[in-house]
Amino acid sequence: MKNVMLIDFLWFLILMVLFPSKAFADTETEYEFARRITPFYSRNRSPFINIFGLPAVEPGFLIPAGKVETSMVLEVINNYSRDRRSQQSIFLDGETYLTMLSWRWGVSHKLEIGLDLSHISHSEGVLDNFIEKWHDVFGFSNKERQETGRNQLNYLFYDKKKKFNIHQHQTGMGDFLLTVAVPLSEWEGNPFRYMALRSGWKLPVGNPDTLHGSGNSDVYLSINADDIMMEKTWSLAIYGRIGLLVAGKSPVLPVEQHRQIGFASIGVGRTVWEALDLKTQIDVHTAFYKNASQQLGVFSGQMVMGGTVHFPNKIDADVGVIEDIAKDTAPDLIFHLALRQQF
Repeated sequence: MKNVMLIDFLWFLILMVLFPSKAFADTETEYEFARRITPFYSRNRSPFINIFGLPAVEPGFLIPAGKVETSMVLEVINNYSRDRRSQQSIFLDGETYLTMLSWRWGVSHKLEIGLDLSHISHSEGVLDNFIEKWHDVFGFSNKERQETGRNQLNYLFYDKKKKFNIHQHQTGMGDFLLTVAVPLSEWEGNPFRYMALRSGWKLPVGNPDTLHGSGNSDVYLSINADDIMMEKTWSLAIYGRIGLLVAGKSPVLPVEQHRQIGFASIGVGRTVWEALDLKTQIDVHTAFYKNASQQLGVFSGQMVMGGTVHFPNKIDADVGVIEDIAKDTAPDLIFHLALRQQF
């Protein structure tokens, strides 16, 4: 599977390079064009990881002073993995539907604040047949999936201390997230270079008994950066971040937690038409739990491939497919759509 994912990644990079491009639209200033390629607003959505305040990826530049950016993120998250040990077992089979509303406000040139609200539904889903056919095309095994049947819901964990199981449809609000960002450096030449310090505080609003929250507060701090290069016939953006999450103790699982979790992302994007950017991104983080299964207790990685379609009136749409690149450490497949507009 890793070899196939590597081939997909290389194919996508070649596609980005071969596409013709235009430096920027006649209606855009060079400054506006430099800020049009932004990261996928993605993170690990595995059921027992998604409850924590691991932040999605954001750019190294802030919303302009006096402006507000509103986003709506829609994700269909398909999970299937299992691990059985002598003292511990985990079984993840189901689909989660995420709707998130996000606001970022440029208070001044030196300060941005924000708020994320999310609604989460765990259900049996409808994508198992499609994913099995997808696996057949690329030569992945469907043996375990076919043994358990299609379109079922079981988010199950048990050991000698506790059994936790979501096997019926659950829907509700997720935890809230408050964010703040300040610029660290800005170089608005060619290349354009930005770096920002971003921080957030997750408020325990969601119900931990239904995997809509962790039951405690989390805080994070990250450094996010962008490097945008433009010429007459091509343009390229490279972006990334590195940070630390301090997670509060969650009552959901009896497994001992890592309270400090490191995370990082790197991505590259290229404008191919006035209305289209292609981009790909890799998100990683360290383990959330100690002495736990593959799904909980090891380094995690996922890859996003897709792009951004630009519409009039400063409306953008990110469309992407997210797959795990470290086996069973992230959802099997996520369909990602993010709509945003700046006022």
